Amino acid sequence: VSEPVRTSFGVHLIRLEDVRESEVPSLDEMEDQLRRELAREKAREQFAEVRAELADSAYAADDLAGPAEELGLEVREANGVTRDGGQAPFDHAGLVRQLFSEDVLDAGYNTELIDVGDNVSVVARVNKYHEAEQLPLDQVRDQIRTTLEQRKTREALSERADAIIADLESGQSPEGIGEWSSYEGLARNASEAGPAILQQVFSLPRPADGARFGKAVMANSAAVIALDEVTDGQVSEDGTELNQLREFLASLEGQREYAAYQQFLRNRAEVERP
Repeated sequence: VSEPVRTSFGVHLIRLEDVRESEVPSLDEMEDQLRRELAREKAREQFAEVRAELADSAYAADDLAGPAEELGLEVREANGVTRDGGQAPFDHAGLVRQLFSEDVLDAGYNTELIDVGDNVSVVARVNKYHEAEQLPLDQVRDQIRTTLEQRKTREALSERADAIIADLESGQSPEGIGEWSSYEGLARNASEAGPAILQQVFSLPRPADGARFGKAVMANSAAVIALDEVTDGQVSEDGTELNQLREFLASLEGQREYAAYQQFLRNRAEVERP
């Protein structure tokens, strides 16, 4: 038993009960893994470097072409982006909020650099803006018909899914209802089942006595979900996940500080644009 050890949690006595020698894998066994880790680390460093350069360059630029050419990036255009969003990456609420801010929409600035996903950062600007207006019926008749048909389809799919869930909750065997796809060990960031299904899976209560059921209704399809088991996540022993979380939080805090500094400069600056 050790001498008393004082920590922030109190005084502890430590007893050594067992010693086990770890088996260190050979370099040949670890070579592929080490190469992959080094490649990922190098890619992260390059991404962070380009990300920082893009944030600085785009802030001072009157367009996106200059920063893109300087950093070897591609400028893409998207049409039909509304205040409700659009296709990715304009399904990100923070990016849409920036696009329709006074600085970007009215003053013509670029947005701040926004992280819209894992290793995906975007700077955008408004090229052309159309004020909301009421269109003639002839011009929107087909769109209205399509919208109503899609709504009816989703309602029918939702009702059918509810009926299946009722059968399952009453004790009917899943095998007698239809074809099922089975997934095991899905994490929150998994891509196999699709985002709509995954979001619903992680909103269901933890199963207690039997499976929990839910539904995910998409544009032209619906899925009935049976959640059988939930396994608590585990933090890797080597601290990799904690380090990644720390890096993410530090990056997020840095982005917020940078955004606040940008806003401070814009509020104080007097800029004349041709």
